[in-house]
Order: sequence, then C-alpha cells, then structure tokens
Amino acid sequence: MSSLKPLDEEAILQASKKTGLVISVEEHSIHNGLGAAVAETLSEEVGIRQKILGLPDELPMAGESDEVLEYYGLCGSSLA
Repeated sequence: MSSLKPLDEEAILQASKKTGLVISVEEHSIHNGLGAAVAETLSEEVGIRQKILGLPDELPMAGESDEVLEYYGLCGSSLA
C-alpha cells in the first residue's frame, strides 16, 4: 500500500480472498496504522486471517533505520 488514505480496499479484499491470509508490516506502531485499516476492511469477511507486524506500543529503541528494523524483527531475513 502506498498510502492509508485513500486506502485501496479492493486490492486488500481481492488479495485476501485469493490467499486467505493478510500480513501487514509497518515501520512504526502497530496501533492505528496500516494493519488497523486492513483489519477494518476485513472486519466483515469470513475466514480471512490477519497478522499485524510493526513496532510495539513502547518507546522504540534509537538507531539507524536498518538497526531498528533488525531489533524488532522487521528486516527481510527475519520476515522470511
């Protein structure tokens, strides 16, 4: 997703129905971001699982972007 507003709800619904699973990965808090918007979009769909990955609701560690992503398990190798 390139933006939260406007949110491409049709793309979310098409992908979720095709796979039965949606995983959102965010470089910021898991609260009120992309994962929440996707959850709202999928709220009336049956049988779609969702996992929201991002920063926990705490003061994040300081560092370079790649260090922060590594720390929270959001780098490519951790996600794979």
